[in-house]
Amino acid sequence: KQWYQRRVAITAGGSKAFPQLAKYIGVFQTPENKGKVLTDDSEGAPTKIAMTAPVVIAEAQGPPTKIAMTAPVVIAEDSAESYHYMSFILPSQYQKIDECPEPTNPNVWLEELPPKFCGVLPFKGRAHPQEKERSEELLRGLDDAGIKHDGKWRVAQFNPPWCIPMLRYNEIIVDLVDYVEPPQPQE
Repeated sequence: KQWYQRRVAITAGGSKAFPQLAKYIGVFQTPENKGKVLTDDSEGAPTKIAMTAPVVIAEAQGPPTKIAMTAPVVIAEDSAESYHYMSFILPSQYQKIDECPEPTNPNVWLEELPPKFCGVLPFKGRAHPQEKERSEELLRGLDDAGIKHDGKWRVAQFNPPWCIPMLRYNEIIVDLVDYVEPPQPQE
């Protein structure tokens, strides 16, 4: 699967991750961000941002570090540190990172992710930050096919929390390394 360039809002930290990102986009009340005013240097009013899918949960690789805005929404977990990252993919109206509303919560930051190819294992039902069994299945499949990957998996959740579990669509995602898209057959 190809992920295109995207901008995301990211945070780290267990049960507080989702509420922090939801407050950034304005789900519960006034958004916790500084809207952009493109005509002068002043800060704009807080800007409500549409919720997009997926929300991504990924395995953390060490302590949290501030990174540039990217998308999709990602949650990462580190079993040794007991924290995870979560990210929301920002709407496509934000074509550049400097167009995105600036978070006012220091625990939320923006990142821009480059386009990349990923290995994907779709599944239905409830998704959990610790999808070890499914992630191992995807990694084994890529290894068996001789496809190089970085081994860092994440979970993408595409449905709202109130969706009936059996109807939920999720994906385990792993970035591919040195992958070149095979040529498409010509008709």
